[in-house]
Amino acid sequence: MQNTRHALITAVCLVALVACSGRDSEYDDTSGVQIDTAAGVIDLREYTEAELLGLIGLANDGTIELAKIAQQMATTPEVKTLAGKAMQGHTDLDKKAKDLAAQLNLTPNVPTADESLAENQRKWTEELKSMQKGKDWDKKYLEYEISRHETVLDEVNDALSREQRPEMKMFLETVTTHIEGHLPAYREQRDKL
Repeated sequence: MQNTRHALITAVCLVALVACSGRDSEYDDTSGVQIDTAAGVIDLREYTEAELLGLIGLANDGTIELAKIAQQMATTPEVKTLAGKAMQGHTDLDKKAKDLAAQLNLTPNVPTADESLAENQRKWTEELKSMQKGKDWDKKYLEYEISRHETVLDEVNDALSREQRPEMKMFLETVTTHIEGHLPAYREQRDKL
């Protein structure tokens, strides 16, 4: 236990040292530190603006794709309604992300350290396409959307805890408001099923 604490304290000090030593600008969040300790891996990755936009774009694409499938496969009107709203909301959010990327002269790219979202989206799409219509399908769709939205919300809130350009901060706040606006509806509908 004592060794684990020492490893953790050493890791935090090392991260602080690395974080303070290589910054060229207040918005340069390209450093990523991963430290392997006896207690496990501590990943202190901070995504660049391009990676944040890539992650949000990937999530938007996944939500839109599954919402289109839900329009065909969902059996409850409430789930179909949620899917329709998700499709429209994430299409609008995706346009805002692309506009911001152009404004900031960024090329969004999916973070290589977070390929699990892309892999999960592929698996979720395949699984939903292979399932039969019914209550189980509707519930699984909602669970996937809840998981995706929670993942993105965590990353966005983490990014908002750091210094951001005003344009990026405003966009990330829009993403947070968007997700927090409909995540409760997904959860409520899932719990009803």
